[in-house]
Amino acid sequence: MKIKRCFYALGMCIMGCISACNGQPGAGSKNKLYEFRSMAVEYEIRSEGNGTRSGGSKSLWIDDYGNKQSEIRKETTSITMLGNTTTENKEEQTIILGNLVYTINLKDKTGTKQDIEVLRKMGEAFAGHLNSTGSSVREFTKDFVEKNGGRWLPSETFLGKKCDVIEMMGVKQWIYKGVPLRIESNMMGMKISETATSISEEVSVPAIRFTVPQGIAITDAGTLLDNMGDDMENADMPMEKIDMDYSAFEKAARKVNISGYTLLNCTNDEGSYMAMFIKQTRRLLVFMAILHRCFQPCHQVQREQK
Repeated sequence: MKIKRCFYALGMCIMGCISACNGQPGAGSKNKLYEFRSMAVEYEIRSEGNGTRSGGSKSLWIDDYGNKQSEIRKETTSITMLGNTTTENKEEQTIILGNLVYTINLKDKTGTKQDIEVLRKMGEAFAGHLNSTGSSVREFTKDFVEKNGGRWLPSETFLGKKCDVIEMMGVKQWIYKGVPLRIESNMMGMKISETATSISEEVSVPAIRFTVPQGIAITDAGTLLDNMGDDMENADMPMEKIDMDYSAFEKAARKVNISGYTLLNCTNDEGSYMAMFIKQTRRLLVFMAILHRCFQPCHQVQREQK
């Protein structure tokens, strides 16, 4: 089950990269993840169901075309069980600075730092693929939604902004320039909503919004693939150890022939190898060898190509 959760999380991250990768690489080595330079959004958040009720606020700041992002979420949750009610207050912050993501618990003054460079590389690979096929991010996303059981609904105006409206997997979103302004979900007895109450574009965002607050004890969580690798190593899926350097892995990946799929790119993140294949139906297939180990299905594909 850990493997399924791991790949599901990876797929959601990839979709996030697709949604944000709206442009070509900008000046220098930075990408323009959004078409706007900066944005500030305030939200009201609510959820209710299964004996729980919560409410609060969320503040989102975006700067440098998405290379700097910060979100502060304040929420109070009440849980009623067997006639007893308990209340929990949460105050959390997420800061994205280039390839680094800081996840901070502002209540207990702790946090983690993680390298997500692999997601940037995925975004760049998808952008290159879209450019080669002449497709836009919006066209790609619309095609993906409709081919995976979702609905692309008529545009609506929300807070004076023309939004794309998407409904998929029980979640309805109103998206403006890649940023969800409204989210509604009603699944498994839980009603969840995030609703923007104000939005400002091309504003000056104070540098302190992207600075880790003083007094926070930060733990280095490594890279995204490191954590995925830990989950895979603890899973009950059969594994075989392999002795393969990255050049051999890349060479083998380029020889793989899967009907309808083309190789996007290969990456090496400190010994964690990844090859990404994409199909024209907008479905993504990923093979990974983590820390010089390859799971049996991936290993079988490699042997079949010899």
